[in-house]
This record gives sequence, C-alpha cells and structure tokens, in this order.
Amino acid sequence: MTRSFWQTLPPRPLFFLLAAAFFTFGTWGFVDDMRTFGARSYSQLAYVVVISGVIAALYAWSAMRARKLLPLVVLFHILAFPSESLAPSGEPTLPQLPAQVQALRERFTLDSAGIVAFIVVGYAFFIRLAAYEGVAHLRAQKEIALAQEIHKSLVPAFHERRGHFEVCGHSRASGEVGGDLVDVVSTSDGWTALVADVSGHGVASGLLMGMVKSAARMRLGSAPGAGALLQDLNRVLFPLKTANMFVTCACLRHAGGDTLEYALAGHLPVLHWRAADGSVAELAGAHVPLGIVPDHEYSSATVAFAPGDLFAVVTDGLTEAADAHGRELGLEGVKRLVAGNAERSLDAMMEAVMAGARAHGKQHDDQTLLLVRCE
Repeated sequence: MTRSFWQTLPPRPLFFLLAAAFFTFGTWGFVDDMRTFGARSYSQLAYVVVISGVIAALYAWSAMRARKLLPLVVLFHILAFPSESLAPSGEPTLPQLPAQVQALRERFTLDSAGIVAFIVVGYAFFIRLAAYEGVAHLRAQKEIALAQEIHKSLVPAFHERRGHFEVCGHSRASGEVGGDLVDVVSTSDGWTALVADVSGHGVASGLLMGMVKSAARMRLGSAPGAGALLQDLNRVLFPLKTANMFVTCACLRHAGGDTLEYALAGHLPVLHWRAADGSVAELAGAHVPLGIVPDHEYSSATVAFAPGDLFAVVTDGLTEAADAHGRELGLEGVKRLVAGNAERSLDAMMEAVMAGARAHGKQHDDQTLLLVRCE
C-alpha cells in the first residue's frame, strides 16, 4: 500500500517532496564549508550545495518511482563526488594551524558528521510519517469515492412523466457526500414525491439520507397518505440516528382528481405557481422535523391545481446562499426565480434556479430542487 501511495503521488505533492529533499540535503554543502573553515571557493561551495540537493532528490525520486534506476543514481553520486574531493577542483589545502585550532577543526568535523547523520535519520522519519499518513488518507479517499458513487445512485437527477404530471428533480451536494434526498415513486393509486434534508454534512448525513430513501420506498408500497408516510418515517428513524441529527421533509402525493396532497416535517413551504395569474403561494406546515419527537403525529393538507400550474420544493441550501455582504437569497429570492422561469421547460427552469442561487452567493449546503408541472 505504501509503495502504491508513492507511485500514485500527484505531480504537485511530488514536486514539494523532491524540493524538500533538495533543500534538506543541500545543507551538506554549508556544513562541509564550516568543517573546512571556509577554505573552498564560492563556486566550489555552490557546487557542493546544488549537487548534494540534486542527488538527494534523485534518490527520493528513484526510490518512489523507479527503483531499477537506483544503481545509476549511486554511480552519478560517486562521479559527482570523487573520492579525493567533495568539490570539482579538489580538497583545498589548509594552512598549518595551532593545536587548539586544529582540535577545533576536528570537533567541527565530528559535529558536521553528527549534523548530517541527524538530517538523514530525521528525513527518514519524516518520509515514514508522510507515507503512514498518506496511506491513511488514500484509504479515506477511496472510501469517500465509494460513498460518492453510492450517493449518486441514491440521489440521481430525474425528469419523468407521471400520468398528467411532469416531474423533475436534482440535488447538488456541497461536499463529497450530500445529505439531501429528492425522489419520486409510482404507487398503486398514483405517485409520491419526496424531498428530505438531513442535518449536518458529510458521510453521516449521507448514511441517514439513504435510510430515509429505503424506509420511504418500503412504506410507499402500500400507498400511504403523505401524513402517514412522514409519521412512519419518524417512527423508523428516531432510534437509528444520533441525538443531534434530524431530517426535514416535504411530501407531495397525487392519488387522482384535481388536488395534490402535501405534508411537511419542519421543511420550507412548498411553492405553488399559479398559471392563471403568475402568483406564487406558500403551502406551509407547522410540524417538527423527523427524528425529534418519537410519537409525533403528522397530518397533511390538499391543494387544488389547474392545468399549467407548477409546484416547487427546495432545501435551505438554496435559500441560504449568501452574497459577499452576508445577505441570503431567502425564500423570497427563490420565489422570484420560480416565477420568472415557470413558463420554461422544467430542465431549463431547473438550471435557471440553480444558476440564480450560484450567482447570488457561494454554496454552503446541499442544494436540492423538485419541480412538478400539472399538464
């Protein structure tokens, strides 16, 4: 695994590592200059500094990427530093020194050897630490990549026709794994659409979101009402989550006729754009989010619709998009985007609303949008 980590190190981190090797072992030139009391010329000093750093970088690169080339690096090392010299013009001859100065020189020689030895050992420990943490990071990245793949399969974008309705849904995560859910399921008497927003971010939220989808789809097999669905989800999720987690949810259901049933659990209002006058109404509900009160009873309501009407459900990742001054887009901003694009195709409207939120400010939370058009 360690070998695989070094071999797959991206170019930028690899450059930083080789640069670290160069500058760490290039210090040998300065240490040796101290040992010889500065007897070398500046060009000789520069040679030793540069060639020491280059050789160290070559050793590091070949050890990570091309071990078969290590003998060539050793040969280059020997040729670059002839046995009688550490510089191309040879070891300079020092003048005769007094006994105390000669002893000091011998001490400097010992100190320089100790410095180099400690640099080598310290560098080895540094590389070992980098490999250990890098392998752990690589494992974590692979697990996150797998979680991303699972998340994509759980929350795919969709654009479908359900009877006389056109339904479109899309969720854009703020990080590697999102906690928002948008789904539509055919039932024996019609269809049910669901938008859920799990508190928090990351893998934990994504796991709970997956539980919400699984539980909802299992329950929808018996075509429950919107309120009954939320009540059952609350009962199932309450013992499965941690104490600080909850789920807001909005449910739309059509079981025939010219009305839609809706139910909310701590979620933003459903937006109803009326084709007759272009107004946008808020369909709100006072129920608490799922997972807070174990036996809470959720109820639903109905709303009449006319041909051309459109319903939109959003998560707070859209409303909380804030500009440079901290001003959020808010539900009113989303309503303006919905009203301004309601007569476009659902795909174009989806993109326009999402783009409007991006233009307003940076995304800090998962952004999800469900659109339902009555044809």
